[in-house]
Amino acid sequence: MSFNVDAAPSVLTTTPANGATNVPPTSAISIDFSESVSFSTLAQPAPGNPSFDLICDGLPAGFTVTSVSPNDPVVLNPSDIEVAGRSCVLTVVAAQIADNDAIDPPNNMAANFTATIGFGAIANDDAYTVTPHLTLNIPTTGVQGGGTAANDILGAGAVTGFGFAPACTGTTAGAQLDAGAANGRLTLNANGSFAYEPPAGLNALTRTFCYTVTGGDTADIVFTVQNQARVWFVDAAAAASGVGTQARPFNALTGAGSFNAVAADGDGDTIYLEGAQTGGLTLRSGQRVIGGGSTLNIATFSGVAPVAGSAFPALSGSAPVITCSGVTCLTLNSSGAANTHSLRGFTIGDSGAAGTDLAGTNFGTLAVSELRLNGNGRALNLENGSFGPGSGMLGISTTASNNEGVRLEATGGPLLLGGPVSISGTTGIGWSMNNIAASTTLAVTGFNVTKTSAGAAVSITNATGLPTISLSNVTLSASNGSALVCSRGHIRRQHAHRHRRQRDRCGQRGLRRRYDLQFGHLHQHRGRRRHQPRQCHRLAGDERRVDHPERRQRDCL
Repeated sequence: MSFNVDAAPSVLTTTPANGATNVPPTSAISIDFSESVSFSTLAQPAPGNPSFDLICDGLPAGFTVTSVSPNDPVVLNPSDIEVAGRSCVLTVVAAQIADNDAIDPPNNMAANFTATIGFGAIANDDAYTVTPHLTLNIPTTGVQGGGTAANDILGAGAVTGFGFAPACTGTTAGAQLDAGAANGRLTLNANGSFAYEPPAGLNALTRTFCYTVTGGDTADIVFTVQNQARVWFVDAAAAASGVGTQARPFNALTGAGSFNAVAADGDGDTIYLEGAQTGGLTLRSGQRVIGGGSTLNIATFSGVAPVAGSAFPALSGSAPVITCSGVTCLTLNSSGAANTHSLRGFTIGDSGAAGTDLAGTNFGTLAVSELRLNGNGRALNLENGSFGPGSGMLGISTTASNNEGVRLEATGGPLLLGGPVSISGTTGIGWSMNNIAASTTLAVTGFNVTKTSAGAAVSITNATGLPTISLSNVTLSASNGSALVCSRGHIRRQHAHRHRRQRDRCGQRGLRRRYDLQFGHLHQHRGRRRHQPRQCHRLAGDERRVDHPERRQRDCL
């Protein structure tokens, strides 16, 4: 005769095993007993399970029981986020586990069973959109779906390291990785928030980084840089070795290591300036230049709308000054009628007697606003193009030029000068307009041209159609030449100071069809004589010249 002695149930093993580490937090826990047992199937934490307990880093972790009692094995499904990145202790409560024998009374386990299981974290791939040249700052939640952890299962885990794919480690969380000029720089924090600086001069591309979380799981971060024009940052206060992005501006417009020397800029890009700069730059087709003195923000001016997580900086409110010596400080592109430029919020200053502030030939359309030209040198030299709608300058001033003060040749479109014009010390004509188009409209309040050398202070000749020119508070002075030379044009005077009645024309046949030229509060003098009658001298063709005030007034202003 043989006898079977009934033994109390016991735990043989668990999966994951006692002492396991870096277990995926999505893993179930299977408890293998010596026989089928009865147990509670309640969930934890509510209403609470008396048969099993799971404590992770001192905190209760939730789970559900997926097995039906009685059973062997018993499977628990822990809460992923509550076990991720934590060391958890599983306790099987002996008093709440009983065998399921039919031939004898139930027997409970002899003692509690415990197992320690270390859970890792789970990383999932991420993707973000980037505006060229603008730093992308993504917090843990919200913006573009949040940081890398937003779709990960980290729990108490964290980002432990990252790299440029395929490397997923090499840079500690919180540090910055410079992945090279073609890839940009990434700072990825332990909580998944990050800042990405896209590469300079590139767009329409993707760049992939990779990161590692607690437990060793990895995931990719894919950055897609949009296909659109770029804004180049040039700030005199920036550190050396800049590349032109928001994070690392150039500190100079021209010269060694500057925008002009280094930038891989393209047609239609925008250049944003802060601080004093040295000129000598020729723009590419369609490029725009904005300075800190603009009242229009960079996004509106450039047409570049930053993605969520990026923003253009606020403008300083101070107009940067571009200067040069004996050259042209800023030259427009000469690609013809299809070309467009916009200039706003800065000043072009001294260019030297032989230099020019702003010049362009076959430049297409130029839109200007909140722009000032001053100092020595020729202020403006434009030929064959037009000003865009609403164009205006804050003022033009030049004190010495080996050429004209202002030269507009075959140039049309509207130009409003909200500030005064002051020209003196020029070798050539002070203000020269020739072959101007019918579309030309020029309005100036405060027009002062002083000419001490031979030649005209102001010359307006050979118009096509009927341009409109309105000058108020005008003073023209020519001690060795003509104050005003005009041909083939009609002049209208407003509130001009006169000593004798004068005829409303400068020239002869058909002149009223050539200009609509208005003067307000006109003063002309030669030498020390002011408010004197003026006389026209016949020149070639229809041209007439205001000259000696002693001569009889006839056919003149």
